[in-house]
Amino acid sequence: MTDYTSDYARDYTYPEKRFTCLLDEGAITVSTAYDVLGKEQKVCSFASELKEGDWVAISNDTANTFAATQGALLVEKPTSGEQLVIGRLVATPRPGQVPANSAAADSLSKRLAGGYLRTAIVEVTAFNAIVEATFQCDGSHAQIPGVSTKLAMSLAASFANHRLVLDGTGSGGANAVPLHYCPAGNDGDTYSCMVGITGMIPVIA
Repeated sequence: MTDYTSDYARDYTYPEKRFTCLLDEGAITVSTAYDVLGKEQKVCSFASELKEGDWVAISNDTANTFAATQGALLVEKPTSGEQLVIGRLVATPRPGQVPANSAAADSLSKRLAGGYLRTAIVEVTAFNAIVEATFQCDGSHAQIPGVSTKLAMSLAASFANHRLVLDGTGSGGANAVPLHYCPAGNDGDTYSCMVGITGMIPVIA
């Protein structure tokens, strides 16, 4: 893998619209408790715990990159005013690793790197399809999860690579909703990302 480039070989089909997603449930507090046999166990709690049946939003945190999540979708509890809700949890979350202490998991970057996030099956209701794409930096516009207005299909790069390549633009994009963060980078840098398709995508040369 070269600098500024991440490209995982992965086949993302979309037959059932159900995916195992990472859950960002906020800061993790680590403590100890005693089980029914009286044995002391390390336990943890979450600042924004998610449960089966909860509706979730795609994370728009800058730490939500394709490389950090290994291509998985990262979801969280929605916040007021945002328009990023993509579906609902249809299974009980499964545990991740328990941090050594609370400080080891006090940021999303730390939680991703340490494998401390729980996972759950999410029924995605927001998109016609989800595909892996390449984001081609223009040096000025970062790719923000949930913001489709700054992305357009690159005609030349898409047909040269025989896959969807999206260019960062200032405006005019539509219907290709990025699900991972990519920085503005330098002109020509590329990053892998997952993209939700909601309709016809505009094209630039």
